[in-house]
Amino acid sequence: MVVKVKEQKVKLDPIQVINAAYDVVDHEGLEALTIRHLAGRLSVTPMALYWHFADKQALIDALVDHMWTDASTILAGTAPASQSLESLHHVIEAMVQAFRVHPSLATLAPMRVLECDAGLDITEGALAMLGDMGLTPRQAAFAARMALTSAIMLVSTMPGVQLPDDESRDEMLRVKRATLAALPPQRYPNLIAAGPDLVDCDDPESYFSSGIDMIVAGVVTSSNFI
Repeated sequence: MVVKVKEQKVKLDPIQVINAAYDVVDHEGLEALTIRHLAGRLSVTPMALYWHFADKQALIDALVDHMWTDASTILAGTAPASQSLESLHHVIEAMVQAFRVHPSLATLAPMRVLECDAGLDITEGALAMLGDMGLTPRQAAFAARMALTSAIMLVSTMPGVQLPDDESRDEMLRVKRATLAALPPQRYPNLIAAGPDLVDCDDPESYFSSGIDMIVAGVVTSSNFI
C-alpha cells in the first residue's frame, strides 16, 4: 500500500511578505523585486503571493504605505512641542527616520502620501500646524510639499547610500579626492580647498540632524513668498 504524504503548505501573512520584500529592495535594489523572485525567497509559488498582492505595483505600494505608517508611529511617540517650528521639525524628523531605513523606496513616498491613512493623517496635522503659524492654505500646501520633497532628497542623496559595502564606498571617496586634488589650482582654488569636506561623508546622525534644521529654516521662509 502506498501512503501519500500530505504536502505541508507554507503559511504566509502580508507582514512576512512585506519584510521579505524590504530585504530584497535593501540588498538587491528595487529592480530585483519581482513576484517570482520573492516567491523563491519565501519558498512558495508566485500564486501564493497573489493571494495577498494583485501584482508587483500593489506590493510596492504596500511597502511605501508601511513606511508612512512607521513615520506616523515615530511622530506619535514624540513629546508634544510647545512651538510650531519645533512641531514642524518633529514631522520632518519622523519622515526622515522612517524613510532612511529603506532609502531606495524614499522617492516613491510622495505618490502614496494621499493614498494611505498614515500619509493623510501626517499631512492633515502638518497643514494644521502651518496654519497655526499664520500661513494661508496655499502657503501651507506649498510648505508641506517642500517639507516632504526635502526630507526625501535628504535621504536619497546621502553620500554613499547607494553603495553596497564599505570597500566600494572607500574606493569611490579615494577616486573623488584624487580627481579634485588634480584640478588646476589657479582655476579651481576653492574646490581644492574644500575638497575633503565636499567628498568625505558626514556622520549619518550629524548629516540628518543638520539637514533637518536647514529644511525647517527654509520651508517656512520660502512659503512666505507664495
